[in-house]
Amino acid sequence: MDLFGDGLAAVAQELARPLDPERAGLPLSMILDAVVGSGATIRGNALITLGSALNKAQHRFDRVGRGLWAWKETETTVGLSGSALLDEAILVAKRLDPDRNGIHYETVKAAIIETGARIAGGNPGNTLFSVLKNAPGWFEAVGDGLFRWR
Repeated sequence: MDLFGDGLAAVAQELARPLDPERAGLPLSMILDAVVGSGATIRGNALITLGSALNKAQHRFDRVGRGLWAWKETETTVGLSGSALLDEAILVAKRLDPDRNGIHYETVKAAIIETGARIAGGNPGNTLFSVLKNAPGWFEAVGDGLFRWR
């Protein structure tokens, strides 16, 4: 089976730990060599697929410099999700975007976190994006990551 997405990022995370114990960051090509060297196969263009997987796996990797990726300890964050997160997002969107021009979900995420609230899941941005996308009665998508409250 070809690896991609979070499954690929999880394998890369485990292989990166011994290669970068200080978490200074590894070039993508070195992580790719480790993954391929482990016998794993990667779906599609291996370098592009791995880069995309690490970029989306914010709970597993940080980009610490130009082309450098540092693994992170994985933790599952307990916090807001579902309707509770939607309620917070509506309040933030109305406060920060009163004219309903559209607000980026990362801006909403940052404002929610600033209040001291936590967003559930390993990747809070993905959790919020999913909630907004699946609440057509409350938000409409108007651009790349932009949402307008209703």
